[in-house]
Amino acid sequence: MLNTMTSMKNRPIRNLSKQLGTTLLEALIALVVFSVGALGVAALQTATLVRSDDVKQRSIAIWKAQELADRIKATDSVADPDGLGPEYIAEIGRDISSIGVFDLNDVFNCPAAAPTRCDDVEGTNVAVNACNTPDLLTEFDVWSVFCDPVSGLSSANIGTTDGENKLKNLDVALIQVGDEYRLYIEWLSRSTDQDQDLQATPVNVTTNLCGEDIDVDSRLGVYCLRFRS
Repeated sequence: MLNTMTSMKNRPIRNLSKQLGTTLLEALIALVVFSVGALGVAALQTATLVRSDDVKQRSIAIWKAQELADRIKATDSVADPDGLGPEYIAEIGRDISSIGVFDLNDVFNCPAAAPTRCDDVEGTNVAVNACNTPDLLTEFDVWSVFCDPVSGLSSANIGTTDGENKLKNLDVALIQVGDEYRLYIEWLSRSTDQDQDLQATPVNVTTNLCGEDIDVDSRLGVYCLRFRS
């Protein structure tokens, strides 16, 4: 009888000893699962922010392309239906041969000094017709769209600055095909800039730009706008 009672007393103790540490193990497993999930959420948020930056860059490119196209169209007249399109092409001075090719040293450069203004800003009393020649007008318009420190894409050489409305490593090309113009804007994608992987082996992606297939370095963003003067 004594042996039976002793066995009954010891049995719960043995069962309890088998459960020792179970709660701690469950807590560790839960911590590992939570950590993996938290890392996944953080990586997703980072990727989302980078993609958001890339979308913002494209929006800026579209906005500036449309602005320049509107300025070119504004020079049309009954006497001169083509307006100053050829003069704008000469002022930009770049063709599509460099579009889609990544080169840190081959970028669209702003002039060292601002040109003669063609508008009245901040009470300077600059006459609206101050730019009374095609050269002065096209020079100012291109500078205003791409280089104005306030509203342009850069206050210095494009490709060396960054900011809220800036596009790094910007390249611009304007060509005429038949009766239409094609304006190309190219920039270094923000995701590539943040990765700082600028020496990687280039991977070209065939992209349709203004109805033409062009090989574009995947580290770049490119936008093309077609319009008629």
